Amino acid sequence: MKNEYYSRLLIIEAAALTIIALIVALQHYLVFDPGANQNYSLLWHIPFNLFYWHYWLLATPLVFKAVKRFENKAIYGKAVLYFLLPLVIVSLHQVLSAIIIYGFLDFLDVETLVYKRIFRSQWAWVDLVVYFVITVGINITESQKKYQAEEIELWKLKSELTAARLKRLKNQFHPHFVFNTFNTISTLILKREKEKAVEVIENMRSLFKKAAEEGTNKFVAFGEEMSFVKSYLQIEKIRLGKRLEVEYEINKDVSSVLIPPFLLQPLVENSIRHGISKSGDDGVIRISAKRNNNRLEIRVEDNCPGNNGVQTKGSGVGLKIVDRQLSYIFKDDYIFSAEQTQKGFVNRLSIPIIEK
Repeated sequence: MKNEYYSRLLIIEAAALTIIALIVALQHYLVFDPGANQNYSLLWHIPFNLFYWHYWLLATPLVFKAVKRFENKAIYGKAVLYFLLPLVIVSLHQVLSAIIIYGFLDFLDVETLVYKRIFRSQWAWVDLVVYFVITVGINITESQKKYQAEEIELWKLKSELTAARLKRLKNQFHPHFVFNTFNTISTLILKREKEKAVEVIENMRSLFKKAAEEGTNKFVAFGEEMSFVKSYLQIEKIRLGKRLEVEYEINKDVSSVLIPPFLLQPLVENSIRHGISKSGDDGVIRISAKRNNNRLEIRVEDNCPGNNGVQTKGSGVGLKIVDRQLSYIFKDDYIFSAEQTQKGFVNRLSIPIIEK
């Protein structure tokens, strides 16, 4: 697809250059030659101008590679792209043209022709204009391609996020899970532990509500996201009982910081599904967050290595979506790592601080 795209552009450029070459050839034959008392036929003007203008068709791939390599470089890259390269391409063009004119017309000596075409005629300046037109065209084309790629990436990301949210909701509110939760509620009521039963019901209601609200927002406050995560963890604690403990180390000044929705829940879910739930030992999830200069640093970790001392990450879909979500929103200005340590699985995030 990429090769076809650039092939079409080269075909369009070739057609445009051919038209220009024929126009210039006729212009010389009908206007310039009679005015200068010269009598060169179209058999000279047309082939020469086709060569002259199609030279840029051969030079375009070189210019394209130069733009890709040097456009975003420092000063030396700009110097190569906008000074050194056009100087070389234009000079070579005029030297080749002078050699052809000398070889076919025996007009002056070749040294004089080269000097005149580079320093005393308008053609070197025309070449510079053509070079910069091609450069601008390449930059515009690449910008459009980048924009289209970002739009496609955004569409894919939205689709994946929507699918992931639906999947998480399905997992969280699976009929079997809901049945077990309601069974726990009924057991608590029979044991006359009404306060705990009400707490479970409230957590379920809160989880449903926040999932619906946060799904439509680009950013949510960190405090709101933590409220969602806590509701989720309370339900998981009902299922796992004493096997799950949660520790929080959240600085108060991070509550108002804005983060993408559903950023933390996949990390917590990963620790529970692929670590604690597969281990026969008690597990602890630690969630910490703090400001560090102008960045928000988040850490989600567990102390459970999982089966046979090695925690499995599963398919890693949730972690990949988190990474892609951060990449789209913050470009390269974020850090996200997920790694297995001897003590458990650790997720680290660092993103720019965005206030309400």
